Amino acid sequence: MKKWLTGTTLLLSLLALAFFGLRWLANASLKPEPEPVPQVTVDTTTPLYQALSTPLARTGPENSLFLPMGNAHLALLIRMELARQATSTLDLQYYLFHDDDAGRAMLAALVEAADRGVKVRLLLDDMDMAGGRDRLFLRLMQEHPNLVVRIFNPLYYRRFRPLDFVVRFPNSSRRMHNKSFTADGIVTAVGGRNIGNEYFEVNTEIGFVDLDVLAAGPVAAEVSQEFNAYWYSGLALALDRFSTPADDAGYQPWSATLSGVLQEYRTEMEKRQVDQVISRLVHDSGGIFTGKGLVIYDRPDKVLSGLLDESGWLYPRISALMRSSRQELMIVSPYFIPGNHGTAMLGELVRQGVKVTILTNSFAANDVVAVHSGYMDYRRQLLEAGVSLYELKSTRSGMQEHDYSFLGSQHSSLHAKTFMIDRKRTFVGSFNLDPRSAVHNTEMGVVFDNVDYCEAALRQGQALLGQAAYEVRLTPGGKLQWIDRQTENGQTTEVVYDTEPDTTWYGRLLVYVISWLPVEWLL
Repeated sequence: MKKWLTGTTLLLSLLALAFFGLRWLANASLKPEPEPVPQVTVDTTTPLYQALSTPLARTGPENSLFLPMGNAHLALLIRMELARQATSTLDLQYYLFHDDDAGRAMLAALVEAADRGVKVRLLLDDMDMAGGRDRLFLRLMQEHPNLVVRIFNPLYYRRFRPLDFVVRFPNSSRRMHNKSFTADGIVTAVGGRNIGNEYFEVNTEIGFVDLDVLAAGPVAAEVSQEFNAYWYSGLALALDRFSTPADDAGYQPWSATLSGVLQEYRTEMEKRQVDQVISRLVHDSGGIFTGKGLVIYDRPDKVLSGLLDESGWLYPRISALMRSSRQELMIVSPYFIPGNHGTAMLGELVRQGVKVTILTNSFAANDVVAVHSGYMDYRRQLLEAGVSLYELKSTRSGMQEHDYSFLGSQHSSLHAKTFMIDRKRTFVGSFNLDPRSAVHNTEMGVVFDNVDYCEAALRQGQALLGQAAYEVRLTPGGKLQWIDRQTENGQTTEVVYDTEPDTTWYGRLLVYVISWLPVEWLL
């Protein structure tokens, strides 16, 4: 027995030594080396700046022009049009940048801009770099010097990525979830979309209902400041610090696909006259809104901070914005786990007379089962507190599409992250109301003040909730029900479900079992 205990102790000691040795090696190799953050400067000679300077002057120095982008495919084409029109700089920051049709088309547009002399900076999280994509990007940089790619909080063990999540936990699980696309420092796209087929309705049966805002003016400058804070933080590492360039066998076939896919999209852009969307900003017409905007974001070193250290975090500002509601608050959050604190806050708002409405994913529409397990236990508390709760259906039809609507495209899963306060203030960004956004990841968004847009978005959202989502309610006996309302020829019918719609018993059992695991703080 004594010999067995000695052997076990020795084995555990060796495992612990290996664990901490691997952790030390990774952290020492990836030690942040912050750089001085330069002031944001905008080239006032670019065609984009020159075209937008007149309408911006009319709005006043503090106001920005903004155009909501609800149409998924058009949101991709607009970004590609910005890349085509840019002549000075392009700064992109994304959590996911897929190697699919949409991702390659976007990358090809960036390469084409770089070859014209545009300084292109691409800041990506490491979550989408599996399979040697970092090596492809490094080789691409070598062949196109005006394109520079950095990876935020990269994993050290490139070929054994799961190992990194174990030995460097929680550091390696804290990701950069920010999303922005800024051209010539004067116009920017901010919102919930990553770069990939499912975000832009490209060759996919399953996609996301999402929302971006195209903004010109001071908001673009603030996004540039946010981008620089991350780019120079020391956490955004040059690829050659931890990777090697791809060889010809891996690189040549991949790079050959870029030019072909770009031409396909350029043809579509001409057919759809996407350049006219930019003209709408220039002429301040066609669904353009004007108002003050404020870009808010997590500090990049949040990923190094303690899990209870809220200094520099975005969540307290989000919470304060929601608590500022006096009449009405509508929250759209695809991954919604309010926790006890958030549930209490929303209940307190209701007691103060605020109408609180929440739209999130139903179980069938949620692409992350574990998230639903964290959310499901809060439904009863929210409903008992007087919160109106809706869950998006997994399939929808017969709905109109509007640029200003966060339900701008007919998809099966909600991905938009927005909330509207008192019909005058709107947040659009990357922040989900869940622990992962609040505690673990870095996030960003823009808060802008415009009564017309906020009211239009609310009207459209409220009109669609009945058909696009189930209303969740409590029976007098305290049981949950899902109400499916459909209107046809002026007649509204209701179907009442006593279990989660479009789900199976074993799916419900699985999510119930997961809900008992102590993982909510990670979701």
